[in-house]
Amino acid sequence: MDTGRLGRDRTDPPLDRLGRVAGTASVAVVFVGVATAIALSPSFAFGANALSDLGNPGHSAGTPATALAFNGGLIVGGVLGTAFALALALASGGALARLGAMLFGVATVLLAAIGVFPQGHALHFPVASGFYVLFSASTLAFGVGRLHAGRRGSGAVSIGAGIGNLAVWLLWIGRGAIDRPGLAIPEIAGALFVALWVLVHARQSPPIDRRTNANRTRDR
Repeated sequence: MDTGRLGRDRTDPPLDRLGRVAGTASVAVVFVGVATAIALSPSFAFGANALSDLGNPGHSAGTPATALAFNGGLIVGGVLGTAFALALALASGGALARLGAMLFGVATVLLAAIGVFPQGHALHFPVASGFYVLFSASTLAFGVGRLHAGRRGSGAVSIGAGIGNLAVWLLWIGRGAIDRPGLAIPEIAGALFVALWVLVHARQSPPIDRRTNANRTRDR
C-alpha cells in the first residue's frame, strides 16, 4: 500500500472517524464564529482591529452578541480540535510525529482558553500568543516525524504550515509593535495556516500508519 497517499478506510475504528470529523468541525466552528462576530460588529475593520476586539463587549467593535459568537466559537472549536489532536497522536507512527500531535493538542487547549479569557483578562495575551507559537512548534515536529516515516506529502504540508505561520508573525513583529492597529491581519493569516494543516490531516486515514508499522515489524 502506498503510505504517502491520502485516503479513507471504511474499516477505521470509531476514534479515527471521530478524529476526522472533529478536525473538520473544529475549523468550521471557529471560522463561522469569527465570521458571525464580524458580521454583527458595528465597526470591525481588519486594518484597525484585532480579532479579539470582537470578544470584548466593552470594545467599540464588540457587543454581547459578537462576544458570544467569537468566544463561543473558539471554546467549542478548541475542544473539537483537542479531540482531533488526540486521535492523531494515537494513530501516528513515530515518537516525533506523536509528540507534534500532542503539542498541537496543547495548542488547541490554548485556543479554547482565548475564549475563556477574552481581551482585557490578564491571561488573554499569554494564551493567544502561546497558541500561535505552539502551532508552529507542533507542526514542525510532526512534519519532521512524517518525513522520517516516508510520508512526504504530510511532512511537507506540516513543515510548510509551521514555517508559514512563523513567517507571518515575524514579519508583523518586525514592522512595529505587536499590538498595533491591524493585528487581525496576521491573526487571520496564521489561522488560515492552522486550518490548512488540520483539514489536510483530517482527510487522511491515520490507521495506515498503524498497519505500516505492523508490516515493518513483521518484515524484521
